[in-house]
Amino acid sequence: MAEGNPADAALQATAAFKMMLADRGATNPRTIRYAVACARILAASGDHPAARALQAEYLPKLAQVFPADSSYRMQR
Repeated sequence: MAEGNPADAALQATAAFKMMLADRGATNPRTIRYAVACARILAASGDHPAARALQAEYLPKLAQVFPADSSYRMQR
């Protein structure tokens, strides 16, 4: 993402998450995956408060939608 530029990667991840959220809603599995990816990138870019807020909201949803033995969770 963003050719190794963390700030641009954070912008791209946030934009993808917001588009999925608007299009599919907060409980859609793809939205949840984008939220978790966005949180990871935000944390790496130094925006820890935003990353923690996304994690607090979406990690419980991730656990509901993707069981621990799902291929998605096993790849993480």
